[in-house]
Amino acid sequence: MYTVRDLTDSYPDVLRRVADEGYDGVEFAYRVRESPPEDVRQALAENDLSAVSAHVPYDELESDFESVVEMYGELGCSTLVIPALDDSHFESTEAVAETATKLSSLGDRLSDRGFDLLYHNHTHEFGDIDGDLAFERLIRETSDSVGFELDVGLATKGGADPVALLRTYADRIPLVHVTDTLVDDPDRDHVELGDGDTDLESAVEVARDLGIEWFVFEHGQSTAQAETLQRGGERLQSLLGVTGD
Repeated sequence: MYTVRDLTDSYPDVLRRVADEGYDGVEFAYRVRESPPEDVRQALAENDLSAVSAHVPYDELESDFESVVEMYGELGCSTLVIPALDDSHFESTEAVAETATKLSSLGDRLSDRGFDLLYHNHTHEFGDIDGDLAFERLIRETSDSVGFELDVGLATKGGADPVALLRTYADRIPLVHVTDTLVDDPDRDHVELGDGDTDLESAVEVARDLGIEWFVFEHGQSTAQAETLQRGGERLQSLLGVTGD
């Protein structure tokens, strides 16, 4: 839902528009508190949309844990995703270890309440630390209560190979963020699907072969969000081999 955060429709109407473009589910981000949970839940049901996941900042989860758990529990959304942590969390072996410890603690706490915790990468997690990618260290050093939402576009921009990461860590990656990027343009982390440098076809094919069920489209820098929603839906369905009615 981050892709369409600036649409002026009511939140339930935005959900309807998402469904109209062929999407099967949503990942909440921003604006979800604008409408009563029962209205959001009704809109999901009426439009046959799954509440796949929600992006929730780490600080919000820590400071407002009970409220977050209660709200997303009401919406039937049991997967919470930390959208990012700043680069200081990945600048050394000690920093990664500390990050892994705090994510594992939060993941264990959420697991006790019936929720899954994931971490969503940007680009700065792919720096080299003593011959390892910081991101891979984080995966290895977190407990199994922490999963990952691999953003294939941003991983590509960070210099990593998303296909290799999927193959190596499939058991820790239940969600894939399908994004495209321009590797050499520092101002364009996101572009329309198919307009960038990401090998989307290979990433989606491998992820499907590995049994990953949900693919989340995002374009966080669109200046025409309604059109991006439509084009993204068409392109994602094409990548997944889905034929519209």
